[in-house]
Amino acid sequence: MTRSPSARQLRDDVPVPEIARLHVQNFGVYGSPKMSFASLSNTAPASGAH
Repeated sequence: MTRSPSARQLRDDVPVPEIARLHVQNFGVYGSPKMSFASLSNTAPASGAH
């Protein structure tokens, strides 16, 4: 028996394709010095439990 995804999981899954695209665009590197937070914040909705 498996549960359906929670509202938070559905909301958090939305920016995944955009983050994956940016990862490829940034030569497969990750981390704050590498990924442009400006490009992430301009395209992805806010998520997380902060």
